[in-house]
Amino acid sequence: MTSCVIHFGMINEIKTLFKENELNVGIHVVGGCSCSGIKLDAITKEDLEMSIDIMNVYLKGRYMYVVQDEKDESVFHPKTILK
Repeated sequence: MTSCVIHFGMINEIKTLFKENELNVGIHVVGGCSCSGIKLDAITKEDLEMSIDIMNVYLKGRYMYVVQDEKDESVFHPKTILK
């Protein structure tokens, strides 16, 4: 099994992408190095969809993507595209 870790530098790069796309979205890690997830704050449905797209395009180059938590729509878990 391959583990997925989104480190602090990646979070900063995603924040920059959000700003470049004029999204006013807060992004935080859940757990020490976001192995557990990423939490997005203060977002509309449209911002949420655009944020997911931006994160997944960014993470695709790192063989990852995010999936929304079943219980908390503001939390996303990193997954690998590798088997």
